[in-house]
Amino acid sequence: MKNWRLIEDPPQSGPFNMAVDFQLLEQFKPGKTPIFRLYSWQRPTLSLGRNEKIDEGINLDSCRKQRIPLIRRMTGGKAVLHHSDLTYAIIGELGDLQFGEGVHEAYRSLARGFLLFFQKLGLDPQLVETSESGTLESHLCFSVPSMAEILVEGRKLIGSAQRIRGSASKGRFFLQHGSIPLDDPVPLMLSVFRHAKEEDLRQKMHSLESLGIYPKKNRESLQLLLKDCISECFGLQWVKQPGFSSEADKIKKTMNNFPDLSRDLQAYENQKNTRSRPMILEKMTEGA
Repeated sequence: MKNWRLIEDPPQSGPFNMAVDFQLLEQFKPGKTPIFRLYSWQRPTLSLGRNEKIDEGINLDSCRKQRIPLIRRMTGGKAVLHHSDLTYAIIGELGDLQFGEGVHEAYRSLARGFLLFFQKLGLDPQLVETSESGTLESHLCFSVPSMAEILVEGRKLIGSAQRIRGSASKGRFFLQHGSIPLDDPVPLMLSVFRHAKEEDLRQKMHSLESLGIYPKKNRESLQLLLKDCISECFGLQWVKQPGFSSEADKIKKTMNNFPDLSRDLQAYENQKNTRSRPMILEKMTEGA
């Protein structure tokens, strides 16, 4: 039976969560045991895809008034509004037989665990192999399915994105992180995205609340079931590992690269005017 490392973090800030994901991928080496991280958020947080534009479609005034930080992920894709969601990250090596050689194979391999999770919740999930063109709202991850995405009743229930680093000679490593909404995020979305329409959102996305699962099943029981499904799917056992401390020097330094763009005007201008930052890793894959 294989081992995977398991990290379960308490609620943390957006910069902390993104810094930990970055460091887990940065420190991953050939032959290391895959990592499964479950984490949550101290407060509602809006994460943007790496190349997503900050434009008038995002209501920055509303974000500031509601104290919703705006951060930029190192992965591609569109905006995700986090808070009451199951957020995960998986870090592994491409070429590992568990994941396959390429990005698409890794997406499909990891999707098996989430398909089993939704099936055990009594749902009928379907795997979508190709992305749809266009979207009802240019910023919203959950308004359109991506590669190897899972739909329930034709609606998106999980959004994921990947980052790849390394080379063929030294090893290629991936981080895939994603979000499963627990309670209904639509009312808060409407206050953050100027062009979002409630009817459109409800036709395109689900939450575990809209499916009658949450809060009948609480976060703890859902996380336990998700861990069990990943373990069953990959034939593994968990080795618990402590997470990073917010006082760790590497985390403190890395957090500076994920500022709150709704309040840090200089960082906002810098990111608006450039598409590259030296710390960001080699390749990203659209998702979310």
